[in-house]
Amino acid sequence: MRGRKQKKTLDDIVVPPIELPKSPFFEVLESFGRDEVIDIAINAASTGVLEGLLDHQAFGPMEQKTQDILLSGVGPIIGKVGFFPAHIYDAVKHYHALPEDQRKPFSTYLKQAFKEGGKNLIENITIQDPCYAGLMYAGLTLFPETPPLILSIAASVISVIGLSAGEVAVKETLYNIRQGKLRHAGFRKDSYHEARFKLGKEEHQPQEVIEKISREFRLDEHFVGSYRDKYFPTNLHKYNGREPQLRFRKIDVPDGSSDRLVSITYARARKLSEEKGEQFCYYLKKKDNFFYKFKQKIMPWTPQEIQNERVREVVQKAILGDESAEINYRRTSARRPELLCTTDRVVEHSHKPFYVIELKSRNNVPLLKESMYFVMRNFHVIETISEKNELAGCPF
Repeated sequence: MRGRKQKKTLDDIVVPPIELPKSPFFEVLESFGRDEVIDIAINAASTGVLEGLLDHQAFGPMEQKTQDILLSGVGPIIGKVGFFPAHIYDAVKHYHALPEDQRKPFSTYLKQAFKEGGKNLIENITIQDPCYAGLMYAGLTLFPETPPLILSIAASVISVIGLSAGEVAVKETLYNIRQGKLRHAGFRKDSYHEARFKLGKEEHQPQEVIEKISREFRLDEHFVGSYRDKYFPTNLHKYNGREPQLRFRKIDVPDGSSDRLVSITYARARKLSEEKGEQFCYYLKKKDNFFYKFKQKIMPWTPQEIQNERVREVVQKAILGDESAEINYRRTSARRPELLCTTDRVVEHSHKPFYVIELKSRNNVPLLKESMYFVMRNFHVIETISEKNELAGCPF
């Protein structure tokens, strides 16, 4: 039940290994850092060489201020070549790793390498370089006794850390802008924490699970409904590890009524901090679900059928291509204000029906963790952060 890296199966359903997103800050550092390390090495080496040349007056006598300006600027200029070797190496490695009949022209991979290196280079020129030059010049002015090589390395490291923090802040700002646009288009927001488990149906029936959890956590508002979800691949941006998903949903309840909605969800998985001696690991997702309830009587299953112009425009821009995938399931749930528990019987044509337990809470993470422990302690389950459509084999 722990988040091991190998794939696990339950009732012939493959449960992908749990892979958490990296810290947004360190993700930027990793993406930008490799190129910057090469840049720093070239930067520091060129600064050291120039310092030696200036000490021996290779360019003739110079004022100290002129020397400081040269030492501040030579590294960032020469170091620019460092933003491409690693990406070119990756392109060559990837090209030769592919079977010959699957290879595209090498220029395709080379273009991608220059594109990736170019992105980091632009960030380096527009953000990191001005920071580096300012720090380097300040160091040479305020601490003239410090070797320029040491100042160069220190200025590079500090400016890279500043760039990483700045990029995370920019992405967070863009996410807030995105939320505002969705609200303006008519979407409502529901934020909550969610845990999910694949249930072994041979040992526990969904009704048994709901009853046991309801008794333990005093859940009383029961609900049964049939769900039909339709998923689309999207071109939506990720924001600091938040994975986007677009889904149409129709919910039918026994009294004959139904809900019809479209939702855009941003979810980021994480692992709760462990206390010493704990038996289990606890993985959950923080979800921001932006949804719009259709007022039209017939459920629209394509963007073109949406009558609300603003919502239709948002959905059409978000969908990539013509593919789609449907998931059908019957949901049984019980709740109280702080906790929701659901069991879903998912019907997917290429597999036998399988069962999923979901636990959700808007703000009470300790209660959610307590309910996760109860589920893992009392039922035969595999903990997962995969969505139901992923468990059913849908690639998006």
